[in-house]
Amino acid sequence: RHGETIANRDGIVLGQIDSPLTPLGISQAKALHRTFGRNHKVFFRKESSDLGRCRHTSRLVLGIGGDDGEDLPQTNAAENEIQLTFDVRLRERAKGVREGMSKKLTSEQAMEIYLRKNYNTFNDTFEAKMPLSESEEEVLRRTTDWMQDILGDVHAHAHAPCYNDQDILNEEAQRQQYDILAVTHSGFLRILIENLVGTQLPKDVKREESTSTCSQNATTSSTYKSSETLGRLIVPNTSKTIIAFHLLANENDVGDEDVTIISTKYHETGQKIYWRVELVDLLNISHLEGDEPFDANDN
Repeated sequence: RHGETIANRDGIVLGQIDSPLTPLGISQAKALHRTFGRNHKVFFRKESSDLGRCRHTSRLVLGIGGDDGEDLPQTNAAENEIQLTFDVRLRERAKGVREGMSKKLTSEQAMEIYLRKNYNTFNDTFEAKMPLSESEEEVLRRTTDWMQDILGDVHAHAHAPCYNDQDILNEEAQRQQYDILAVTHSGFLRILIENLVGTQLPKDVKREESTSTCSQNATTSSTYKSSETLGRLIVPNTSKTIIAFHLLANENDVGDEDVTIISTKYHETGQKIYWRVELVDLLNISHLEGDEPFDANDN
């Protein structure tokens, strides 16, 4: 997750509007750089939400951005080398009329304020377009789309013949592990974690108190897990979650373990590929407690 923003500090709902990092948020991102971000070559892909708070955080983590959010001198060359990608699919969940308002307000209160602000009593008209509001299932669809593309690229790269001029496999082609860095948002992470490795979460994982009712979730499918039903996961700023995807020979290559299996399609043939999904680390903030040695074999 990105570093702390002014809105986070002040209890303001963001969604897809933006807010700059606080000095604390900047120091949080720099702590990530010290612990693993500076060794950026270990990452096969470096991805970030295109929203400003994630752009700033990802650049700080990789050492190519300054405290003010601007590029460091000669950063253009460095950024091209690092190949940091900003993807709209990693954006926070759009939260409609609640965006920019206090987290203490209910959805109904936020709607009332929004309508009051944008209603023209002179000519009895509403003068604003309703802002985008996404359900968790809609966010999950774009999350899955992004994940499918990443896993497809990994599979294609791992199985492509890649030789140098001496016909010897080059270092890039010898990868046994493909690490992906993704800088994103708390809402995005909640939905990804609950629906990808929800069965692997520890029973004592920290959650907010649930505010949902049965009627509110009556249309939720049996395969979809709503964080609103369970009580939202608490996702600290710059917390690090690691999820491993293990390529399987086929969907039956699982053993007796109670594990999560997902399938993707190979880009070239459309053939189904199966992955065993493992939660390795959850919402880790040890980098904020002191330097943590970087492990190149970290998943």
